[in-house]
Amino acid sequence: MEDPMLEVLDEEMRYYEEKLNDLAARLKDLTGAEFEFGFCRFNPNSDDVEEKVEEIKRCKAEIKRLLAKLSEYEKT
Repeated sequence: MEDPMLEVLDEEMRYYEEKLNDLAARLKDLTGAEFEFGFCRFNPNSDDVEEKVEEIKRCKAEIKRLLAKLSEYEKT
């Protein structure tokens, strides 16, 4: 059986991947261009909890930064 902590981290990673897809769709609506955000592509074969936590932190920070920039753009 898989480590329960890894299951929680995998679920959180899927959440951020969905957020990135939503962000890409919003950007496409605004600009007409396709966006692919590869910085949050997680290794599904990793079983290192610390590695997954670091990936989530990195992805979360980048999504926050992109959403702030998008909000600035939408205001103009």
